This record gives sequence, structure tokens and C-alpha cells, in this order.
Amino acid sequence: MSNEASKFQDKFLGFQKRYLGEIETSVKYVYHYTSLKGLTGILNEGSIWLSDNSLLTQIHEEIIPAKEKILYILSQINFPDKSQNDILGEIKKYFMTSKLNCYISCFCKKSNLDNMWKKYADNGTGACIEFDISKNDCRKFFTENAPHYFRLYNVIYNEDKFEKQVEYLINYFFYELYHEATDKIKFRDYIYGFLRYVVYLYKKNSFGIEEEVRLFVDNHNAKAFDIQCRYSDEGTPVNYISSCMCNEACGNPTLPPIKRIFVRSEININKVWFIVNKFDQNISVKSVENVAC
Repeated sequence: MSNEASKFQDKFLGFQKRYLGEIETSVKYVYHYTSLKGLTGILNEGSIWLSDNSLLTQIHEEIIPAKEKILYILSQINFPDKSQNDILGEIKKYFMTSKLNCYISCFCKKSNLDNMWKKYADNGTGACIEFDISKNDCRKFFTENAPHYFRLYNVIYNEDKFEKQVEYLINYFFYELYHEATDKIKFRDYIYGFLRYVVYLYKKNSFGIEEEVRLFVDNHNAKAFDIQCRYSDEGTPVNYISSCMCNEACGNPTLPPIKRIFVRSEININKVWFIVNKFDQNISVKSVENVAC
């Protein structure tokens, strides 16, 4: 890559990072709700799975309204430069036909949400894992050192904000960066990449209480990882990539360390203690009754 192309890429990705909804530096912990089986797997492997969203019904359905909104925004934009409109047309065609698959794992900013316990933690019988992202090494990983395609991003619950942000970014890319791009095909591909990500950052307002944060890798960039296959509890094959946690055993960590694990009832606390003590005795286990919502 030439020095000029490298500068353009840095500018494009830097702008995308600032405005795509990257998790705030003030957030110290993120939480992942899971079953006891899931907890055992995470501790045993020292990693968390990012699953192929095409087989995750809820997330796959969520992108439909976001995709429709983005297509509408693209259809309303018209540039004075024919070459810009030609590229915009290619982007619209790509976006209409692409499956937009990605590998995704979901977190949130709260440790005691009733609907999260019900949906993701076996109706309250599972666990809520607290990941500590306050340490400098982990914070740097999610900001300065991470590839642009492997970061924690906030979900956007405000429909107007989502539409305005997407429209603003696309206009910025074309009006401010288009003429700096020496390779127009690569410029188009950058827009592809941007849209592949932003489509996963929208959910309806009614879900706003979750304050969800998503870690995801699109299908294109997932090739840099070891894609494996497992079977869901229903017996369905699911492709996934594995993300290891920040510890001495992992030379290239892609997840921060676990600080605490919460359980919903005192009945489960002994089960979770037994699981945790097999793998890491430094992790504390607490009932959510001791944790502020």
C-alpha cells in the first residue's frame, strides 16, 4: 500500500471509529449473559464464541429494518458527479443482494436486567459474566491496537439518530474523502465495509434498556480467524470464531479478563462456585441481590 493510500485509509477508518458508536472510555465493565453450560465452555476454553448470525434468528431478523432504512437513505442521495453516483449505484446493488453475514457476540452495560436473564441465561438459572475493560492493556486493545473490524460498538436505539448518522457519514465519505481516494474501487469497498457494520448497530427503541454492546467481525474479515463448527442445543450446526481472553496464556487477547460472575438466586451460587473453582479461583461469584441494578 502506498503512503498516500495508507493515509487515506487511516483517515477513513479514523472517522468511522469516531462516529460509528465505539464504546465510551468511561465504561469499565461489560456483561455477557449465558447458561451454565455456556459459562463452563467459556472458562474451560478461555474464550468466548462469536457465532454466525445467519443462524441466530433474533439478530438476523433485527437487521431487516436497519437494511431497509439504509437502502432508503441511499436511494435519496444524488451527487452532482456522475462517477460518484455510479459508485453509489454499485453500493446500493451490493447492499440489496448481500446476505451481510457476520460473527457476533453480545454484551451489555448492566449486570441485572430481567429480560436478559430470561432470554440468554436459561430464564434466570444461568450466569452473568462481568468483563473488566478498565485496565490499560484491554482498553488499548479495544481502541488503539484493535483492527477496525474487531471492536466493541454501542447499539443505537434511536431511529432518527440512526438515520441521520448513516446519512451524514455517507455524505461525508463522498464529499470529503472521495476526491482524495486514488483507488475508487477500494473507496467503494470501504463503504461496503462501513455498511456491513452499521447495519448491526440498530435496534428498536423498546430494547433501549438493554444498553447492548456488540463485538462482531463481518464475513469478509472472519477469514483472518479460525472458523469452526459446533452444534447448538437444538442440534443445528453453527459456524463460529473463538476470541481468547486477556491472560498470560493468550499472546494475542481479544477479550478482557473476567472480574466477577453473578447469579440470579442463592440456589445457583454453589453450582457456579463449583464451575468457577475448577478453572480460576480468582474470580468472585455473587448473587445479584448484592449488586445494584
